[in-house]
Amino acid sequence: MLAERAQLPWLLGGLVATVAVTAGVLSLGQAFLVPALWVAIPIVCWLLNRKVFNTPYLSPTTIVAGIFLAIGAFGYMLRGVVGRAGVSGASIIIDLTEDQALQTLKLISVASTLIVLSSGIVLRILRPRTNLPAPAAEPKASKVISPGLILMFSAVPLLAVIADVGLDDLIERDYYIVGDRGSFIGSVGSLLATAAVLVVGYAFASSHLGGRLAALILLFAYTALMLSYGSRRLAMIPILFAIGSFIARDTRASRWGIAIAGVLSFVLLPLPLEFRSNATHGIAPYLHTFSTFTLGDVDWASALNNILVAFPIIGASAYGNHPVYFSDILISLNPIPGGDAGWYSIYQRLRLNFYTPMSGIGELGHVGWSVVVPFFLALGLAMAWMERLVRKQLQAGSKIYVGVIIALAALFALQMIQYNLRASTRVLVYLIVAELARQVLMVIWRSVKKEPRIDQVEQRLRWQLAQQARRAGAPRA
Repeated sequence: MLAERAQLPWLLGGLVATVAVTAGVLSLGQAFLVPALWVAIPIVCWLLNRKVFNTPYLSPTTIVAGIFLAIGAFGYMLRGVVGRAGVSGASIIIDLTEDQALQTLKLISVASTLIVLSSGIVLRILRPRTNLPAPAAEPKASKVISPGLILMFSAVPLLAVIADVGLDDLIERDYYIVGDRGSFIGSVGSLLATAAVLVVGYAFASSHLGGRLAALILLFAYTALMLSYGSRRLAMIPILFAIGSFIARDTRASRWGIAIAGVLSFVLLPLPLEFRSNATHGIAPYLHTFSTFTLGDVDWASALNNILVAFPIIGASAYGNHPVYFSDILISLNPIPGGDAGWYSIYQRLRLNFYTPMSGIGELGHVGWSVVVPFFLALGLAMAWMERLVRKQLQAGSKIYVGVIIALAALFALQMIQYNLRASTRVLVYLIVAELARQVLMVIWRSVKKEPRIDQVEQRLRWQLAQQARRAGAPRA
């Protein structure tokens, strides 16, 4: 009784504080309350399901939904700061109406919520199975693949792009977008080049002097490739390389490396804006532009807008006058090459201007909720599959594969907010193909090594435990 009386003032104080905060929020009116609720809904859903997800930096669900929500929240709050005059160099400046801005935030919030809910429900259903120990027969990547082989594999996307586009066009060309002139192989190589930088970072940290020198040469080559693109992916190179090194060796130096790389990536972000205004494009013209580039001349509002412009791009794609049809969504989701799927007959229409494609989220929103809801529910299923894949590969010791999965999940989210749906979903398609190929290679590996299957290993363990219990005199189950 005394304890309850002692807690009474705290309970009353908490009640008064809650009423005061609620009254304060309500006094701000609908202009604040409704956006705050749309931001809070996916966060609450994540908090309710957080225990079934991996650690946030190893959780594809958290990363994808988090990037979506961050763009929605900060894009909505700062739309009046970075979306107006004075941000020269941005590819596009869009002024959304208040209603369009709120509808865009709602679309992003619903997408994030559906991903979290769908992934969380699936993981709750499958949760008893995720606690099984890792199969003893599964070979660990760190023991099977040497740093030298890792570097050889990481060079494949670079060689594919060079062979497809041509070294001359990468050095100097009269058009900006490289992908428009390449083939399917080149587009795959261009996309995987981003994840390859992370793999190079992993190989650098896990190698000795010769391997580190080879990794630095590859890093230089990928930097030149991203420089030729004039893409924002150039700014991602330092942070991807640092994350790859951290995955290989979790040390104080690698953690500081991530922090320093993050600052360097932000500093490099204005460069693509400078490159886009060139009459000619490629490594040579961009190096000339870089030689006259100084941080003092940077319009940092323009650099910030280069990220947060994703919010109005989503809004303009979903609620603007550019038409998007259900047939366009089917073509975008078709996994076959673009020429056969009919993509090249519609892709020019799915752009806001020459430099700016529609966003994947916006394309879905333009068609309507009948497409948005099933797509993001299905995306949640894909994220649940990736959550379990990450967990299994961590148990198997395949840290580099986990790093690639996480990098592709983040790349998918970034593509969805600023690039077409087809370009974005390619990331997941390639990941599924890579995982199927890995499964086939594992079957071949076990057959060559004559190792038992997973179910055979579990059956043998159960038999051995039963034999031990029988010898100890325990009753049979």
